[in-house]
Amino acid sequence: MTDEYDAFQKMLGNRDAKSEAKIISSIQQVGQVITPIIVNEKMEVIDGQNRLNALKALGLPVYYIKQEGLDIEACRCLNVGQTNWGTEDYVASFAEEGNMSYLRLVSLLNAYKKPLSIKGIIAMANPTALNEGGTSQEPMVKKGKYKLSEKEYELAVKRIDSAIDLGFAALCKR
Repeated sequence: MTDEYDAFQKMLGNRDAKSEAKIISSIQQVGQVITPIIVNEKMEVIDGQNRLNALKALGLPVYYIKQEGLDIEACRCLNVGQTNWGTEDYVASFAEEGNMSYLRLVSLLNAYKKPLSIKGIIAMANPTALNEGGTSQEPMVKKGKYKLSEKEYELAVKRIDSAIDLGFAALCKR
């Protein structure tokens, strides 16, 4: 563990850090979770550039694991499988916690995901419940604030079935 941020180096060929703002926001919400970055013997960051930048910006200590012999190929291999949570991951998570709105949304996704996109289903399920800015409801879904009553669910089924019957499913695939 260290707070000597300049000890770490960006490895030549590694991608640029892009999402430290999201990590900063996460740390501010839940606190620092100890997830060490991985460096080689030259202190070149193999995995964790965004975490390093976020911790530096917040003045928090950096936990790291040093493993000799790691190169750019190891860097690429370690990062190839990392993906951020998508909208469907958030929906499933809130549904697993028993949130009825999300359980209803999962039911719609299971029934209509073939002809429609997740964005289309969310928008058609509750078209009047716009996000704070009057735009996509996805930010609300990801924050656990999406609401879908039983009545709205029943209306959504009718609305989506009608749209599919009328051939509008293609419009919702974007």
